[in-house]
Amino acid sequence: MIFSKSKHKLKATQAVISKPKPFLVWLEIGVTDMNRAIRFYQNVFRVEVEIRYLFDKKSASFLKTMSV
Repeated sequence: MIFSKSKHKLKATQAVISKPKPFLVWLEIGVTDMNRAIRFYQNVFRVEVEIRYLFDKKSASFLKTMSV
């Protein structure tokens, strides 16, 4: 609540609090052992990892979103 004094009266006005909007974070980390890196991140973040191939490059991405 925000209180303002106007002509000797106190008025209460509701503060507007907006909900944070979702956002996307893209991060690439180079690894030498993909299987070891996948096991590590699955254990640390407790998420499933999906392996993908983009042209001739192997990549992995998290399947679940993480919240802070």
